[in-house]
Amino acid sequence: MRNILYVQIIFILIIAFVTPIKSYAFNVAKHISNVNGLTNNSVNCILEDEEHTIWIGTWDGLNAYNGREITTFRYSKNNPNSISNNVIRQIIECKGSLWIATDNGVNRLDKRTRQITRYYLRTDNKVPNQEKSFILGKSAAGDIICLIKGLGFFVYNDSEDEFNPINTDFASHVKDYSVSDSDHVLFLLNNGSSVYLSYNLLVNGGKQDDLRTVGIHTPVDKIFLSKGRFILNKDNRIFLLNPDFTVSQYIELDSNKPVSQAILAEDNMFVSFIEGGCINYDLRKNTFTYLNELSNQLSVFTLYSGSQNILWIGTDGQGLIQLYHYDSLFETVHTSHPVRCFCEDEDGNILIGTKGSGIKLLNPETKELADYLNESKGLISNSVYALKRNKANDIFIGTEGTGINILNAATGRLEKLEIPDKYPPFKAVYNIYFTNNDSLLWIGTSGYGLIKINISREQGRYHVKGFRQYNSSDKNISLNNDVVYAITSDPKDNMLWFGTRGGGLNCINIKNNGIKSLEDIDSRILLTNNDVLCLLRDDTGIWIGTSYGLNELKKEENDFHLIQYADEKLNNKTIHGILKDHEGNIWISTNQGLSSLNIRSNKIDNYTLNDGLQNDEFSDGAFFKDKRNFLYFGGVSGFSYFNPRNIHLRKFNPSLILSSLKIYNTVQDINERIKKGVLKLSYEERFMTFNFIAKDFINNENCEYAYRLKNHSDDWVE
Repeated sequence: MRNILYVQIIFILIIAFVTPIKSYAFNVAKHISNVNGLTNNSVNCILEDEEHTIWIGTWDGLNAYNGREITTFRYSKNNPNSISNNVIRQIIECKGSLWIATDNGVNRLDKRTRQITRYYLRTDNKVPNQEKSFILGKSAAGDIICLIKGLGFFVYNDSEDEFNPINTDFASHVKDYSVSDSDHVLFLLNNGSSVYLSYNLLVNGGKQDDLRTVGIHTPVDKIFLSKGRFILNKDNRIFLLNPDFTVSQYIELDSNKPVSQAILAEDNMFVSFIEGGCINYDLRKNTFTYLNELSNQLSVFTLYSGSQNILWIGTDGQGLIQLYHYDSLFETVHTSHPVRCFCEDEDGNILIGTKGSGIKLLNPETKELADYLNESKGLISNSVYALKRNKANDIFIGTEGTGINILNAATGRLEKLEIPDKYPPFKAVYNIYFTNNDSLLWIGTSGYGLIKINISREQGRYHVKGFRQYNSSDKNISLNNDVVYAITSDPKDNMLWFGTRGGGLNCINIKNNGIKSLEDIDSRILLTNNDVLCLLRDDTGIWIGTSYGLNELKKEENDFHLIQYADEKLNNKTIHGILKDHEGNIWISTNQGLSSLNIRSNKIDNYTLNDGLQNDEFSDGAFFKDKRNFLYFGGVSGFSYFNPRNIHLRKFNPSLILSSLKIYNTVQDINERIKKGVLKLSYEERFMTFNFIAKDFINNENCEYAYRLKNHSDDWVE
């Protein structure tokens, strides 16, 4: 007897993307074209169905977009289960099916089975001799009617699965029509007149004498139906109708371009033009603005207002445009050169060191970025890698060039630290650090090791009192690498910690200059990698960022304890910067965005370019926390900064669907195999693969998923 396994699988969606309380808003225009799989770049009609799939009718086929993938439907002579024609004019949803009007016939697509039924509604099955010959409508009860130019009106009979003619005497005069949710039918006649009658009267043989005139005294060019309201257009004039067919609002546009579409979205009306552009008209304020995200030369065929407050725009030749208002998690500034370091001056301005364009100055209040210091103003090099302010508010600057610059706080002048010639020169300064009440200046370099300079400040100028270089050529110290990117210290025990590229973590006793590696301190402690890129000291220990993973080194009495973070929850394991926020969460910058680690729960949230970051790739040493507790991270395309207090879980909860099922890597029919949420498996069917997707058109790639096998385990697997 063959055993049957009944498996009920429950999925939940974890919303990993977030939205701020106070945000930085801008409009995003996302383009979807044949490059993404669209059958054609000229879009005639758009519909979002009850399952939040976007259906796109083009001049060459039908498309279904779920936020990640596009499924296409085209006519095939040898496939009776294909659409009847590739020119898609209209899409209507009704009772689990889509009704699709083409240039040759009407199609019903069962969304569950994807079965397509064709209805030509002509005894001769000839292709109509004019465009838009089939126009669909839907009553409040879900009846489907169709106007066929030259033949008249038809109503679909579900029990007979066919269209039956409606006996009227005015169908030949109808240019266009629409049926509202209240079962009123508005007709646009060939002479430009707009008239109406009830749906029941129409299907019961309504006559021309039954038609009532709309309350405007001018012929119109087009009629539209949006959110249950009728909209009429004549040249540059728009008429929004009341339910009783009187004019609710009259709008005069400043453009004489032919209107292609008018739709309602809350208190706004969007109007697009065949010859290019689209406007947003505020119905309360009676003002309008052009959508700057669209070129005024880009021809628009159709508009659709969908979920998530997305405006879908069908264009002539540029595919589908998804326009939405995006609340960015981060304030982002793009620069022409990579950002490598930050510092705050005494006035609260942020200095930004770049690799190639010197130092820029950000005013956090006005958010204005300005050029500040470069080689023409005395900067040693325009490639700036280190900035550090001391207690006198003077800012020390490390660059690719030889030596150290100092920005004098009192005079505002850029100076150079005078180092006697008896000391060896150095350049490529990647880190600057002060200890001993600013009398010891520590410098991490690329190729020149660690440098300690004793300095004193006399009459506003700095003097070098001593100099010591620690590098691998010194046989008296255990240093095996001369590239020092990171420095921090523990004032309690007079230890300075520094990380090297490939040489791991080292510490130096500030009193006796003795150097030990972490391995010398405790050979049992192994970092995730010895390529150390950044360090952060907090109250409990030292955080160590490497090119493969994050480490936390804790000191408990006289013993050290290491915690490694190199699991798959990190988007990327190359750690360029580490900061701690007000709640104790650790923020890290990587080669694939930012990650936030909740050290109490070990939960990790990841953020990428799609969340508004400057880029997914960040820079070594480019991390900073200002006096307002804002966090700054720099990268290859600029920098991003934010207040962590403003980041919270996003409220939007997208629907979740099972998109495919495979058993032994063979694709299965989901609807045939899964009944009422239950998948029946034979004993031999031991390996199965599920693909599922969240219906989110804005942050789809940021969704995280969890599942469990009900009655087999109560644990959720992420």
